[in-house]
Amino acid sequence: MFVDGIEEKKQLLSQAVSTEQITPLQTMAHQLKGAGAGYGFDELSELASHLEEACKSEDRVEIAHQKELLLHHMNRIVV
Repeated sequence: MFVDGIEEKKQLLSQAVSTEQITPLQTMAHQLKGAGAGYGFDELSELASHLEEACKSEDRVEIAHQKELLLHHMNRIVV
């Protein structure tokens, strides 16, 4: 189930940002965008889309900001 893998996804997102690995981060954001939409997590999908776009523009400040917004939302999913 999607929710079962959230903790691992959060860790991978943080790790990719801290090591400035934009390409893997963009891939993860794209996957989260699709999976979120598929499982009915529309807001998560939208936030992942914003992170993906920030990665495409290679705007490191925006990447960090969007990652924090996405992680905050992911924390709200897991109760």
